Amino acid sequence: MKNKNDNGRRVLVCQGTGCTSLKAAKIREAFEHGIAEQGITDVKVDFTGCHGFCAQGPVVVIEPEGILYTHVTLEYVPEIIQSHL
Repeated sequence: MKNKNDNGRRVLVCQGTGCTSLKAAKIREAFEHGIAEQGITDVKVDFTGCHGFCAQGPVVVIEPEGILYTHVTLEYVPEIIQSHL
């Protein structure tokens, strides 16, 4: 059952081996912190499996738009939040 506040807005951070080795967990934490700091309450941040772009990791997908970011660093997180969330 879908929660009435579930609008499908999600930040998916790849947790495949390549992305994990490139600090995907820190990227996820930065999204969680930045989203909370902005007072955004309707976006979920989740880990996901490999997207197949291992050489371009860490990979982040913004849903429901399906926007794919590669080579994400901690410095890019605030800009992504501002642009899409």
